[in-house]
Amino acid sequence: KNRKLPWWVASALVEKTRLKKSQTVLNKHGLEPQHRAFQQHLLVSGLSDPDHTLHDELEKGNIVVKKGISKFTSDGVVFTGETEATEVDFVIFATGFKQAASFVDPDIVDFRYDRVGNDVPLYKYIFPMHENQYSSLGFINFLQSATFMCAELQTRYFAQVLKGERVLPPIETQREELLAVRNTLCAQYMDRQQLRVQAGLTMKYYDDLARQIGCYPSLKALLKERPTAIWHAWFTPWQPLQYRLVGYGRLENSEEAIEQLYESRFYGTCPRTGKQRTGAKNRAGFIGFIATSTTISLIGGLLFWYWLKGASMGDDIQDKLQENLEYASSDSVPHAMEFGADAQDVTILKAETTETA
Repeated sequence: KNRKLPWWVASALVEKTRLKKSQTVLNKHGLEPQHRAFQQHLLVSGLSDPDHTLHDELEKGNIVVKKGISKFTSDGVVFTGETEATEVDFVIFATGFKQAASFVDPDIVDFRYDRVGNDVPLYKYIFPMHENQYSSLGFINFLQSATFMCAELQTRYFAQVLKGERVLPPIETQREELLAVRNTLCAQYMDRQQLRVQAGLTMKYYDDLARQIGCYPSLKALLKERPTAIWHAWFTPWQPLQYRLVGYGRLENSEEAIEQLYESRFYGTCPRTGKQRTGAKNRAGFIGFIATSTTISLIGGLLFWYWLKGASMGDDIQDKLQENLEYASSDSVPHAMEFGADAQDVTILKAETTETA
């Protein structure tokens, strides 16, 4: 339940443990961030080939870091801070993306590509918020997310509305919730275009959808409907099948499937590294038990401490709004607190483009 901690506390834990070694290498090569770890997308390196990570290639000199491009020439680029052009064969514009569905009437929901900003004006990031209640129109995965888990839960929720099993709240209530969720996250993340749609990167979004659908594996529901699945729901890696254990859309083979996934993840030969896996850390004998117990005790102690200090322990993203706003008010990182406005990086780019023209 470390997601109930203030985000900056959870970020500090990761910065001082899992990220410390790798970030030291990045800092050495000029990639020291000016923000906290949980204010930007985390960089994942080595998933497809653990023998060739970004860190290793930087240390070998196969990758050289530059601070930006000042201008292009006919056969190369001039990097920021340099005067001579560097000849290059290819330039890859890894500039992210912007959700767009220009065929939709902008009076219903404005998803034109050239709209200002990158906010997604959808209730639960699915439904247009319009006085005529276009609840038969839904957008799936129009946010940063755990792609397949998000698509499944959003589709299940959308299907309930289509079938008349669920009625959406009044438009004003929808808008209030969207703004609260959006501002909670924007008060955490730095002001970048791709960071306006972060709800799908927190477990709370999926848990909220599951509670709405009626498939959230709470302890009460598990004890009532499927007590044999408590371990599957609470002590295995987070996965979509945990939302198929109880309630609406329950699958009878979900326990077995979770066991198979657990076995394939923690035991046998790793297909990426070829190394033998001996099990999850929480089952790695006495030392593993002590390490896991220490971690749980630390997080539990922190939760209790911050609860005493008034931190919200609510289950919804927007429950953290006030404490995130308070942190952002003294934060040196810029935040996007105006709905529908261009992000800072886009504003700077437009200004530079205008000056060049």
